[in-house]
Amino acid sequence: MNQLTHDQQEILKKIEQFFAGDDRIFLLKGSAGTGKTTMIRLITEVLQKNDLGFSLMAPTGKAASVIQARTGHPARTIHSCIYSFDGLEEVKEDSKSNDDDDDVTPLYKFRTRDCSGTSISIVDEASMVSNNYSDSGILRFGSGYLLDDLISYSGILRGDLKSKIIFVGDPYQLSPVGSARPVALDAGYMRENYRVGVDEGELITPVRFGESPGILKNATFLRDRLISGVIGNLLIEENEGCSFLQAGEDVVDSYLEAFDQGLEAVMISSTNADTWLYNTSVRDRLYGFEAPLRRGEKLMIVQNRHFPNGVPLLNGDIVTVKKVFEPFERTVRMKRGKKIFTEVLHFRKIEIEFPGSEGEISVPVLMIEDLLFGKDRDLTRNQMIALYVDFIQRHKHLKRKSAEFAKALMSDEFFNALRVKFCHAITCHKAQGSEWGEVFVDPVTYHNSLSREYVRWLYTAVTRSRLELIMMSDRFHNGRTRLSLEEGTPELVPIQEVVAGSGPLEVLKTG
Repeated sequence: MNQLTHDQQEILKKIEQFFAGDDRIFLLKGSAGTGKTTMIRLITEVLQKNDLGFSLMAPTGKAASVIQARTGHPARTIHSCIYSFDGLEEVKEDSKSNDDDDDVTPLYKFRTRDCSGTSISIVDEASMVSNNYSDSGILRFGSGYLLDDLISYSGILRGDLKSKIIFVGDPYQLSPVGSARPVALDAGYMRENYRVGVDEGELITPVRFGESPGILKNATFLRDRLISGVIGNLLIEENEGCSFLQAGEDVVDSYLEAFDQGLEAVMISSTNADTWLYNTSVRDRLYGFEAPLRRGEKLMIVQNRHFPNGVPLLNGDIVTVKKVFEPFERTVRMKRGKKIFTEVLHFRKIEIEFPGSEGEISVPVLMIEDLLFGKDRDLTRNQMIALYVDFIQRHKHLKRKSAEFAKALMSDEFFNALRVKFCHAITCHKAQGSEWGEVFVDPVTYHNSLSREYVRWLYTAVTRSRLELIMMSDRFHNGRTRLSLEEGTPELVPIQEVVAGSGPLEVLKTG
């Protein structure tokens, strides 16, 4: 206990009261380096000593493997915990996706598992958990609302159970796409939507200085701006762990230098167009102009994919290509109204490897190449419909909407062809939940540079690095670019001038 910070000791006291009381949800919040993982490890150790079962989960496979390695306890993805993959069910009610083509492509879903009894659930990287409706146009998980399904599965809404759920995450990271805030870390949202008792606590004091204190220093500066609400003159300090590419230095050359040394590196940028440009430039240097997919390349999943063995690959997971086979194509003719469309789909069989809860998993899978080499972030609507029409044309003997039809659709390798993108460069949203040894950040985004959302973006990008942060522009180099302030806006008080005894949150909120 003596080795814990004051913040951590207070959180542990709150957790003890949480387990002893009637509240059902606890929000354990903290910025980068404040010891959230230490708290998870302490909580799971106490639960284990008292023979209390618990489930440890995270939004992505990478995040689940990270928290498992750091705590020593098995961790799974939220999807693999709460959804059943035994079969597909047709969605009878109107789709909430407001799609004009629902009469052409019916919607199927994997059902949410039933709660088996009193349970304790711990969800890491909770800032990534969304409650916006989501489906692929043809398939969806549960109700389409991930947070709602997780709450339902946890059993905390049932009066006959004493289930609890702890959400752990960084409230200063980017919110889920389409959300104004990370709803799974918002106590007000939880109380209003689920009508249960909610407690919360936040870790403020940075404790992780070992690997790269310079990165943590910059991250803490950005966090403090978000807490105070004063954006002001943003700067990234050049220090041990953080450097800047200078005018004339080639971004791709610098990245490839790290890549050639076998370092775990990534480039983070704002838009899919930028990531396509960076990825194409890197591959042109490595393999030549418009080179085909190679063995050993890493790919990022951009559409959830379920395998018959119950292992899902989720949006944002990264896989390694172990084998590459010859490509082929299928031409699909579709009639919509009085018009006939022709869509040519390009496929390639590959073998991929990715981390599972018990080690590396290797599976052969069909991939759709149109998305891999294109600029778009997902397949076009016509391409998705073509996959469905192609399935119907190959299974004319099956009655649509029958159980046999749904079962065949779920296992069809063409309809479920893997959707992936190259990942030398990725967007900041795709980078969430993962970390790399060396991270190159392009700070030029579509955000207003004086907005809180931009600082969230920059903070999230900076905290993806463990060892070395390289800024691909010097616009914030030690405040060279001084962003204009509205007249009368206060400046941040240096933390060294804080009066002893003041709470860190109170001090920061005063600006």
